[in-house]
Amino acid sequence: MTKIPAAEAVVVIRTVGERTLVACMGLLASECADVRIVQAPPVGVMPRTDARWLVTIDADHLPRRGAVARLLELAERKDAVKVEGRTADNLLGVRRGGLTVFDMAAVSLDREDHRTVGYVASDEITTAHDHEQFLVDVFRKGLWYAHKHASQMREWLPQWQARGRAGDLDCRVACMGAAAAAQVLGVPDVRVYEPIARLALSRAGLHERAPLVMPGPSFEDVETLIGAI
Repeated sequence: MTKIPAAEAVVVIRTVGERTLVACMGLLASECADVRIVQAPPVGVMPRTDARWLVTIDADHLPRRGAVARLLELAERKDAVKVEGRTADNLLGVRRGGLTVFDMAAVSLDREDHRTVGYVASDEITTAHDHEQFLVDVFRKGLWYAHKHASQMREWLPQWQARGRAGDLDCRVACMGAAAAAQVLGVPDVRVYEPIARLALSRAGLHERAPLVMPGPSFEDVETLIGAI
């Protein structure tokens, strides 16, 4: 398979140490010639490049085979400034997110989350999100969602609880994080939530997942994860 050349697109993976970073990198590097890693948040650290397109993804996403090429084709066809895909989220279902493409010549990179005049929303599910993560990070997501989306938790929490009772470890741990939200005021900070998470996991008799080793999840595995959502 011919890789997407560096002159056409640079792919940037934003990370804060996710368990799936290496897997995300491996899947993208199999299809794209220029793949880079930056520490999130990305403001001020986006790469200088002569590429036509910038493609961004967070390291807790696993991309589908060919998804980058399809979004680039859509961006060309629509003459878009920004194209955003959808993702199959392990906790929240299908939603907007995943891979995002920016026209390097037109977009202001320090405002990459801004909906621009040339914004196009793709209907394609481009990634699987929040699968195979460290349990501490799953706990954090449950805690964070309980803070950020309190009204929607009335819908999400019963679903997590049901899946947790059925043996879904991620949903069980997310419920633990949501239950701990009252202990953390304001935006969850790693210095605050990580000790709480590790104590909660220990009390529940749960051990942290080992780091992923290569070869990690394959494109076929990603399709299986998406199909299960």
